Amino acid sequence: MLKYTPIKVNIPVLYLKEGEAFICYSPVFDLAAHGDSFKDAEQSFAKTLKLFVEHVSKKKTWRKVLQLKD
Repeated sequence: MLKYTPIKVNIPVLYLKEGEAFICYSPVFDLAAHGDSFKDAEQSFAKTLKLFVEHVSKKKTWRKVLQLKD
């Protein structure tokens, strides 16, 4: 049985504008998302981050992602 423990973390996110595109980028996880406005990009990034966390958790690769030694 899995046990879930909610945690809060601060993840640096850069807000960029390239041409007409608004981009949110996290260098920590090398994740990015875009939208038609900063708000759209932020919402898209939140979804992308959620999927990333679910995937890494499912694959049990957090140590690798965070570059932690065993």
